[in-house]
Amino acid sequence: MSISFADRPRRQKDVSATRSGGTRIVTRPTTRVEVALNPTAFALWQLCDGHTTVAEMIQAVCDLFEVTPDLAERDVMQGIALMREAGILR
Repeated sequence: MSISFADRPRRQKDVSATRSGGTRIVTRPTTRVEVALNPTAFALWQLCDGHTTVAEMIQAVCDLFEVTPDLAERDVMQGIALMREAGILR
């Protein structure tokens, strides 16, 4: 599934997050999926509220982590794809 700048990814409703040291563990009990997210990936996951566009997420990652737009775009697109594949985003 391709991702466009206008997409508005949304977290699955039955997903919860807990902290384990510097890592966040995102769990989806219905599918028994657990995904460990680093701080950047967790910030992206939080932005997946169904209202924020991918373009806005890229800008937020630039602002939060002081990275170039190209790097932020690559990380956001890859992160969304991986989280969709894991079943924690729709």
